[in-house]
Amino acid sequence: MKSFFAKNNIPNILTILRILFIPFIITFLVTSFGPTIINFTIFQESKYWSLTTNIRLNWLLSGILFLLASITDFFDGYLSRKYKWISDFGKIWDPIADKILINSILITLSAFGFVMWYLVVVMISRDLIVDGYRTFLSSKKIIIPANILGKLKTVFQMIGVLIVLFVFNDKNINSNSYYLLQNIFLIIATIISIISGIVYVLIANIRIFNLQSSLFLPKKEINKFSNHNFEEDKKEDDITKLS
Repeated sequence: MKSFFAKNNIPNILTILRILFIPFIITFLVTSFGPTIINFTIFQESKYWSLTTNIRLNWLLSGILFLLASITDFFDGYLSRKYKWISDFGKIWDPIADKILINSILITLSAFGFVMWYLVVVMISRDLIVDGYRTFLSSKKIIIPANILGKLKTVFQMIGVLIVLFVFNDKNINSNSYYLLQNIFLIIATIISIISGIVYVLIANIRIFNLQSSLFLPKKEINKFSNHNFEEDKKEDDITKLS
């Protein structure tokens, strides 16, 4: 138990905490209770729609928990990099926790009509492909850490979700410009998601190719190479040079 609460395990604790937040975030999002906490017009875009924020208590609680979960994602990454508190658990579960958090709330918002459903399909499909590669590589004791594009994608996804929760949260406005603004950060996140997925798959395929190449090398050749006396070769070269 002491080792679990050790300093170098703080990033892993934050990752687990982020996962535990998810059921509460979704529950508050799908249930309607409490009064309207925030209700004001930010600006009047045209006679067809205005940017009015209307947040009920359940959405406010969901948004606050999601924001806290996003902050834990920042700090576990920051602490891991600064103090080198890096573990195999963190390499695997940190990106998985991000995906569970983001994808569950994106599916919910898409079901309510706030988010373009096809963006969610593309991002989840990308995650399934990457996770398939990650699972296979993990079985071979090969771990590819999340790249900077993957983290950037997560940042845009989190900003996009917060914008839908706290700003563009009126699904009754029939305006293409409003719908575009509502999803703009998620559109950018989808583009980054595709690029980062391609990068990961390329790196994974290189690792798989190298693994398969080593398997095709005859065992006798491996033993011959490993048992070869390179010191004797060096001495023979030195004698040759002297002569």
